[in-house]
Amino acid sequence: MPVSPNQHVDVAIVGGGVVGVAIAYFLAQRGLEPLVIEGTEVAHGASGKSAGLLSPGLPHDDDETGVLPPLIARSVALHGALAELLDGPATYDYTPYTTCLVARDEEEAAHLHARAEHLHAEPIPLAEIAARCPWLDQPVAGALAQPTAQIDSAKFTERLLESAKSMGASLRMGRAVGLIGGEDYVDGVELADGVVTAEVTVLAMGPWSMRAAAWLDLPIPVRPLKGQIVHL
Repeated sequence: MPVSPNQHVDVAIVGGGVVGVAIAYFLAQRGLEPLVIEGTEVAHGASGKSAGLLSPGLPHDDDETGVLPPLIARSVALHGALAELLDGPATYDYTPYTTCLVARDEEEAAHLHARAEHLHAEPIPLAEIAARCPWLDQPVAGALAQPTAQIDSAKFTERLLESAKSMGASLRMGRAVGLIGGEDYVDGVELADGVVTAEVTVLAMGPWSMRAAAWLDLPIPVRPLKGQIVHL
């Protein structure tokens, strides 16, 4: 069925990455009918190229605000619950495993063990490190065992969208070029090929959120981060 160039929805979500699609999933789960608007393809950016590592914390992640640790822990737990609901091992390669966090000297070991609770990790007795971390080729001063997991991020995003659509969400391919509304309110999204009005509009555009700064006349301090991944 062709999409009307102009339509009205409960919630318009600009961005078909994992954040936008996850918002659509949870809104649809609550009975709303959100619309995901994507200009290229679903999971086109980082959501389709991420390593998909799910870790409850990093040894040198010194967040002075205290905001990230509970958010990360909640995210990892939520991924575990979603893997059961969406058959993660079969549909997007959800694979739980244990990560060994190691310390090369006594100073590092003291720092690592002091952060064990923050990292949701358990100390590994020195006598057991070699057996539990067989890839180590030299002695270490200490180690923690941390429950982690990995997913195929592109497959995960696609699986979330599939499930969201089964509950009433929809996808519209189209490039957002602006917002419609007034000085202190937003009524929807202007697309290159039409208009979508909505009760609520969500911008989930990743680094492309910088484009929305001009639409809103507000600074949006989001920028892309370059990285490299080698798949073996």
